[in-house]
Amino acid sequence: MKYEKILQKINELEYRIKLDEIAIDKAAYNLKFAKRLNLTAKKVAGYEESLEFYNSKIITDKTTLTALKDCYLNPCSFNPSNETEYLFKCTLPYEKVDSNASYQTSIVVSEEVARLFANGVSYKDVISCLENDDIINIESNFTSRIPMEYKKVSDVGVEVIDNYKVAECFDEPIIAKIAGKSTEGVIASSKISTCYPYGKATYRDFNGDKFLPAVPSIDDICGVRKITNAKQNDYNNMVNIEEIVKEKMQKSLDKINSALEKSGANIQL
Repeated sequence: MKYEKILQKINELEYRIKLDEIAIDKAAYNLKFAKRLNLTAKKVAGYEESLEFYNSKIITDKTTLTALKDCYLNPCSFNPSNETEYLFKCTLPYEKVDSNASYQTSIVVSEEVARLFANGVSYKDVISCLENDDIINIESNFTSRIPMEYKKVSDVGVEVIDNYKVAECFDEPIIAKIAGKSTEGVIASSKISTCYPYGKATYRDFNGDKFLPAVPSIDDICGVRKITNAKQNDYNNMVNIEEIVKEKMQKSLDKINSALEKSGANIQL
């Protein structure tokens, strides 16, 4: 964990809470002396709405502050070889790509990270405080449509993982930055060999001609898979035929050798 980053978040949050308290005091004062201040019903309703908003917000902010301070003052030391320690799968909210496409990422982490997600800390704030070693495994799922009930979900789903073997799936995470945005990015796996911006990167073929790499559609991918499966089946059939031919040839040779032995000829084929 980047503890200096966590300390920065703590300081920012403490400052924000002070501003929230000022806003609460101001709204409460105006409501208490509404008649003396000759406030209209519209202004009173506005202050009531502000008071409700900031009272709810400060509860969340104080809970987040407690979680960050606990993480900063009592850091956990995760040891993958220790089988008694729990691991947690944290599923991040859907990230929108365009009007029809989105992706959702799940990361496997230790209690050190999971307790921040579970205590209401913004998942983008948590991610900004992570080191590579904090992410034990990554799963990203692409979907063409976000389910309606998940479109406005901003919380991270946290679940404990039992019998999880870290060494089998550990892979160094990377963050693919979005062009022109220094703080936003996609958590991905370093196993991804190449990625390029669609419609911007140009390449040259063997003839020296420029071209833009096309993004395959679902139909294209399914077509390639169908062709690949057909080729695999043809290969398997050819291997099976070869084995059958070898077996029959061996049986024929065994019969010939047996016949030669019976005739007294000392010849082996």
